[in-house]
Amino acid sequence: AGGIPEAIISNTNGFLSEIKDYKGLANHIYTLATHKELREQFSEEAYSLVLNKFTTEQLAMNTLSVYNEVLNDEAI
Repeated sequence: AGGIPEAIISNTNGFLSEIKDYKGLANHIYTLATHKELREQFSEEAYSLVLNKFTTEQLAMNTLSVYNEVLNDEAI
């Protein structure tokens, strides 16, 4: 929920669990705790995603896009 799905690609740079799926969450935590290579892979993939998707320029363009949508909306 929230912004997490924008930053986490399940099974690529992390795990996503459904709300109130405590067993699934526990399994994901156990998997990460017991698989160092997977933790390192997720870490590298997450870092790469942040460098490419969440740059200052990209965030500014996204914000500008929202402003333009609001300003061009005739219903307002």
